[in-house]
Amino acid sequence: KTEFNRVNCLVRALHESSRSFSLAMQTHEFVRTGPPVAMAWNGVDVHAWHKHIAYQVAAYALLEAAIEVELFLSHNRFNNPSPVHKILSPNTSFLREKIESQLNARNPKLVEWFRTVELPRLSGYFMPLFKKWSMEYAGSGVAGTIMAITCCAAVGKLDSGRISCSSFSISIEEAIIELMTMAHDLVCIDKLHQLSTEAGFEDHFLSRFGSKVLPSKNVEDIEFWIGLVQTKLSVAFERESVGENSLATLALFAYLGREARLFLLRHNIKDIDEPINDFLSYLECGILFIYPEFSTLSEYQLLMEVEVASSSKPVERNFLKKYAMKLVAASVDVWMGTQLLFVDTSETVRFIVKKMWGHNVTERERKKMERTLADIATLIPVTILMLLPVSAVGHAAMFAAIKRYIPCLIPSPYSDERINLVKQLKRTKKMEMLRVGVEETVSKGV
Repeated sequence: KTEFNRVNCLVRALHESSRSFSLAMQTHEFVRTGPPVAMAWNGVDVHAWHKHIAYQVAAYALLEAAIEVELFLSHNRFNNPSPVHKILSPNTSFLREKIESQLNARNPKLVEWFRTVELPRLSGYFMPLFKKWSMEYAGSGVAGTIMAITCCAAVGKLDSGRISCSSFSISIEEAIIELMTMAHDLVCIDKLHQLSTEAGFEDHFLSRFGSKVLPSKNVEDIEFWIGLVQTKLSVAFERESVGENSLATLALFAYLGREARLFLLRHNIKDIDEPINDFLSYLECGILFIYPEFSTLSEYQLLMEVEVASSSKPVERNFLKKYAMKLVAASVDVWMGTQLLFVDTSETVRFIVKKMWGHNVTERERKKMERTLADIATLIPVTILMLLPVSAVGHAAMFAAIKRYIPCLIPSPYSDERINLVKQLKRTKKMEMLRVGVEETVSKGV
């Protein structure tokens, strides 16, 4: 069922005005006479040419009406064209030239008829709506801009086949971005979201501003986006009848926790308070409290489907420098990476046996086999170097050199992302043990 909003209302008006223009062309005296009449007897659709431009005419009339209304709302700044006029005029000029060239090819008098008769008449499909909406937008400070965005969004909902020009569709999307940026300079983000939602172009708002939330120094904007995410998650859970303890819900929050941790890592934020660390661990691994069957490393890794970066990219983790300065901590990381490599190798052997018995392996299993075999291949030269009779500092220096000059030789199980997965898992298990211990102590005290 189509949602009723202002964008969809304008789309319906575009369809109606397009049909109206086609009917007017069919009854026009310059179209009903001459060779086309003879061609109609031979089964040729003599109206195909103006049906082809009908949506171009409707879109042109809508955008021109939007410019006119914005000029009126901005007190008719004819000596100083409004920003909306500057942004939309390339699109209207393109459509006008395209329409008039086709009309002129048929009959030059059709161009004058289009300008003086049809364009004012087609504007009548949109002006009553604009008049009503401008009253509702009164006091917002961006009434004309919001209506211009609404018009562009409506034109954008017509597929490029209707307008018969893909470049025009791209130009309309660019105009929406410019108009939204301009509107954001005039009103706060939550007000702009409210207006966008009411008008029906919330998707454009989210695609434009949603990807630029972080990093941001505006605390109010961050609070707005957190509240918006919470609202949309609640609505989605209610709509899909998702329970709070369902695997889908817990896996979603595990994903959000993992992305939050990786975001901090990418920005080199390493000194995190213990309560925040505990919260991220609980968010990412809290699923284990309800589904303990995922507590093993292999099962949890399968759930999270950890995808490491391509080996051609530099390893982000400053792992080897830590090895030189903090040998004990680095040794723990090496052991964790070795555990991961053992798990990967066991899984790969199982997949190979499965394939040998004639069973098909999935795309995910095939990629995992390829990744593990590549890890084993890169581990061989590193292992040979580590067997050289040098001190721990010498080993650290060799690792540092490999990391700096040949990063592709670092196997994926030793990457920061996957080692942190093991750390989060261990931290969560420790939190669970502490919680159980506290509960037992309290029960004994009672």
